[in-house]
Amino acid sequence: MYFLIEEMIETLKSDASMAGVKVDETYSVAQMRVPMVTISEEPGDGYIFPDGKPRVIRSLYQLETYTKQGNGKTALQNARELMSRATSIINARYGLTQNGTARFAPYMEDESVIRGVVTFYAVIDTETDIVYRNL
Repeated sequence: MYFLIEEMIETLKSDASMAGVKVDETYSVAQMRVPMVTISEEPGDGYIFPDGKPRVIRSLYQLETYTKQGNGKTALQNARELMSRATSIINARYGLTQNGTARFAPYMEDESVIRGVVTFYAVIDTETDIVYRNL
């Protein structure tokens, strides 16, 4: 199977607009730090071809942002701005399809932190490594 998560993390980390933002895989974060962006990847079942091997998979990606109040903006404004930057970078590179709308709410462990969540999916050809945009 073809996994995109490590590449996505490096794409975000290398973008100048993400300077000062912690970027990591969701399940690797041991301690909260803001601002932060996390990504998780859930590979879907493959569509089986005559040779018995999956060739096309539909994977789900969840991008989360964590921000606090600062720079003259509320925590929610900062969360929306960071979400916009991160999704723009990811979509420019991979052309993923957003699944629903982004949601924002106070983080349960620290209500001064706003957590934003958005999900995307991609249809990936595992033989050619092409990511198809599926509308």
